[in-house]
Amino acid sequence: MYTLTTEKDLYQVFKEYWKAHDGENKYLDILGEVLHYAQHFEKLYLSDKADPLGEELHDLRKLQSFMPVSISIRLLEHLRVGDITLEQAKHTLKILNTYLVRRYINGQDTSAISRFFSVYLKNVEAQVEVNGNFDESLRAYV
Repeated sequence: MYTLTTEKDLYQVFKEYWKAHDGENKYLDILGEVLHYAQHFEKLYLSDKADPLGEELHDLRKLQSFMPVSISIRLLEHLRVGDITLEQAKHTLKILNTYLVRRYINGQDTSAISRFFSVYLKNVEAQVEVNGNFDESLRAYV
């Protein structure tokens, strides 16, 4: 599970994570995890390469909103480890894009709802723990 934190507290939270996960002995695993998340961020927001996520990823990049970063990065991690299919990831990105466009058209600020996506994701992941099915859990909330 992950922790939502402010930028100023990030180092302290990482140190606690490091200690809790035996970073002295498992540093390659932890740094590998950090690398995966950095690659997900790069794919979502920095790259302009074609990707199997196609139009949905391209649209998210064009919207240039960091508001759904927590759920987007976790979504890509679930895709990477095989918890969800490419089609499920595309469908979820399409929903995020639609939501962002609707808020923009209505003139609503998206910064206030960044925490909403983290809570939403925690609920989905908690349900996965219960039923073992990411697709079912995602559909329960979408």
